[in-house]
Amino acid sequence: MNFVAISLPYWFSPAVLGGVFTAVGLLKVYGLYRGTIGGRDKPLFQYATGTCPTWVGRGFRGWCLRVGFPFLLLGIGLVNLAGLGFQIYARIHRHL
Repeated sequence: MNFVAISLPYWFSPAVLGGVFTAVGLLKVYGLYRGTIGGRDKPLFQYATGTCPTWVGRGFRGWCLRVGFPFLLLGIGLVNLAGLGFQIYARIHRHL
């Protein structure tokens, strides 16, 4: 089996962005599931997992920020990781 070397610029930034955004998105979705309210004056875990604070509002705008933002972060992360997987797959099959 031949080893396929992939240069650093092709995999590093999608891996870092995908990993960080997916991790933060999963934390925020977990906080949304648990009903955690975040904010600047909260402990670290509650700050990391919390959704938007109460000042955001209870209407449609508040709902969009509380629900949409965690899934936006998760989506950005997963798209970056999927793109990285596609790049690796394409480079491996190009060299076969």
